[in-house]
Amino acid sequence: MKINNIKKIFMHQIKVNKLRLLLSLPGFMIVILIFILPSIIDYQNIQLNNYSELLSLYRQQNPSLDNNNLTIIMLTDIKLLNYLLTLTFIIPLFLTIDLIVKEKEERTIENLFSLPISDFEILLGKVLVSLLTTIILIWFFYFSTLIVSYYYNYMFLISHIISVKWLFSIFILIPVISYFINVVAITISCLVNKYQTSQFVAVLVLSPFMIFFVLLSNGTLIFYNSYLILLFVFTLITSIAFSKISIKLFNREKILIKF
Repeated sequence: MKINNIKKIFMHQIKVNKLRLLLSLPGFMIVILIFILPSIIDYQNIQLNNYSELLSLYRQQNPSLDNNNLTIIMLTDIKLLNYLLTLTFIIPLFLTIDLIVKEKEERTIENLFSLPISDFEILLGKVLVSLLTTIILIWFFYFSTLIVSYYYNYMFLISHIISVKWLFSIFILIPVISYFINVVAITISCLVNKYQTSQFVAVLVLSPFMIFFVLLSNGTLIFYNSYLILLFVFTLITSIAFSKISIKLFNREKILIKF
């Protein structure tokens, strides 16, 4: 693996998607600040299926806090985690899914495949654009939540979201999940020849994960701390395995034959 080759592909993708990135990054940040963040710590209208069970669980972990503060922590956990995980799906569907199929439609893929660059270097270079975009937005979301919590003087909430659980989730778990989703998205982009088809297949493949997040967000599923480790191990192993599968599927000869 040559870093310079990956950098070339990465910079090419930045150049090709410059306008989209310039519009999408500020756009997502505005949506986060205006529409999403105010709802994170809003506990007036609670609609959770297992509210009592969740509150009891959080009371065991934070016995010194009253119900209102426990509810704020609980809803922040559920909403923030759900929004962050949702971002890991939205960005790949927005940026990654058309990386290969777009070049097929514009007939520029032959030029890409003629370069002395390995399939893995092409794959990683293209995925990095979406991956870094996702990580930037996740970190922006997370640190904005800290600022908003400080503004409301919710020091108990700040202490909670700088815990090992949240630091692990933000800086390790979610980037790994994002990488996995990006690999899935670019693999789909390799296997189809139409952009509309790639979107349809991606939504079909990823819909079970979205259903899981919906159940998580309304309290139907309770995400205990120990599950984070299990999710990380599962995602890491799956990402490594799927990366190897993707490299095999990302075969320039087969793609050119279909093309």
